[in-house]
Amino acid sequence: MTAQRLIGNGYNVRAFLDKCKSGLENMTGKRIYQMGTERYCCDQGECVVIVCLADGMQHKEVAFGLWKEGYRFIVCLPMNFAVSLMRKVELTNRYNEILEGQNLKEHRIENFELLMSYDLDCYDAVIDKAGNPYIVWVREEILYTEWSYLWKGDREKVRTAADVQNVNIAAYEGGRNLLQYLYGMEEDCEKYWKVSRTERTQREKEEIIEKRERLLRIYEREYCQGLEFFIAGAPNVVWNEKGYWNLHGGHHRTSFLQQRGHVLFPVRMEKEEFDIWCNPEKLRKILRYMNKHNIDKTVVPIPHPAFFNFEAERELIGDTILGKIVRFLKRKLDVNSSVLDCSKMEGYFARNFARSSLRNVVYIGGDEVSFVKMLNELLYVSSVCCFSEKEYNQIDVFSVVFLLNRYDMNIEELLLQRKLEKITGKYLFVEMTAGEPFSPDTLVKKTSFRYYKKLHQEVYKGKMREIGVFVK
Repeated sequence: MTAQRLIGNGYNVRAFLDKCKSGLENMTGKRIYQMGTERYCCDQGECVVIVCLADGMQHKEVAFGLWKEGYRFIVCLPMNFAVSLMRKVELTNRYNEILEGQNLKEHRIENFELLMSYDLDCYDAVIDKAGNPYIVWVREEILYTEWSYLWKGDREKVRTAADVQNVNIAAYEGGRNLLQYLYGMEEDCEKYWKVSRTERTQREKEEIIEKRERLLRIYEREYCQGLEFFIAGAPNVVWNEKGYWNLHGGHHRTSFLQQRGHVLFPVRMEKEEFDIWCNPEKLRKILRYMNKHNIDKTVVPIPHPAFFNFEAERELIGDTILGKIVRFLKRKLDVNSSVLDCSKMEGYFARNFARSSLRNVVYIGGDEVSFVKMLNELLYVSSVCCFSEKEYNQIDVFSVVFLLNRYDMNIEELLLQRKLEKITGKYLFVEMTAGEPFSPDTLVKKTSFRYYKKLHQEVYKGKMREIGVFVK
């Protein structure tokens, strides 16, 4: 149907490329070539290839394959391409017009190399830049609760208790507890009262809960119509020199969006602070490195405005791994605690715990160490000590060890178990494939770990993964 439509609309279809060719040699009188094995004799730098696949997720992979074969002008859907939203809309509309024949007109097809090179702009994360402050999307990873030290104005208006100030929003259990209580998922909301500095009588508590119930109904009604209400009422944030944003109020609406599975939140920030966040010099440096080494996606999102549209594999929706871990640890760590991150997640956990002012945070990785160092500089977390696996041969003990996304390691091996036991002071966070023969109880019985606690599970690369912690 697509081929007939293209021909009917006046396009000069010369041949078909099929990655999974089987038997059929011709279609509509045109020869079918198997992509990757049979070569179509043409000037590949002149012809245009249109990717006609119903599954838009495959377009990027197929387009890159065509590029490697020498084709330079490729029309495809821009799913997972690192381009701005406006550019994605433009490319999608062009693709649909060509395939459907609507508003038939000439289309200028750019060299595919322009899509391969990163079209990254800090303003991709900006929702509204008309005036000051800007309204911008910020990731959960770098959004923290209010902090009286950075509060602009009367500090008496900071109602949050000191021990839950300046903590990652995922660790803010007050708002989560209140919402789960209002949804009937919790029996009480004592955690919500504990985060407040103000003592309440029972009658006052009931009145506040009734107000929060009405507020929740408003949130639910507005949410069903889109995010415009939450964008218009985006809370203010203040830049923290450690590389994150502190809320200036707005915890209830932020917690509501979090409960709904959001990891991106609309906030208001001063233009001058937005410019600091952009860190243009370090951004140019890392983009040069990524272009040189063909890095076109990351395991976890990069919490920087220029990478708003950049492809990542994990921590994109819902209750994140990081959220589960920071809620488990709560206030179990202090500045003297140490962290070792051996996960294959671009220094994700090392960065997040370095933001908590821990004095000794180490990341050990493979070939990606140089990239991780540049990421840390870009994100203002340069205190992490980064080493390659080849150069780090010390046997130190760390309060917390992270070993996630490491399917190149077999936790069933006795030597690895002994090493993990030796370097872990208190908590060992691991990731395993759920349902495999290995049982965490086996490690508990053979080592000094006292117990194992499952924290999280999610599907990744087609398999159910389980994240848990061994505790000494």
